[in-house]
Amino acid sequence: MSAQLFYLQGLILDNYGNSYVANSSNHWIQMFCPGAVFGITIAGTGQAGQGDSELKFPYDVAFDSEMNL
Repeated sequence: MSAQLFYLQGLILDNYGNSYVANSSNHWIQMFCPGAVFGITIAGTGQAGQGDSELKFPYDVAFDSEMNL
């Protein structure tokens, strides 16, 4: 997958300083550790879809009360 970020829609930080970004046009969610240059794709395949592990234009990220993304 490309490391480029396009159309960032949502951003949230966890208690450890990790950033989670919804990348709408790339159809994935990436995590960036503090000081990291490259993110780790944690959800989505890079292709729009509605099946298992696929996302279609994600526009936000959030945690629930137990810090699940």
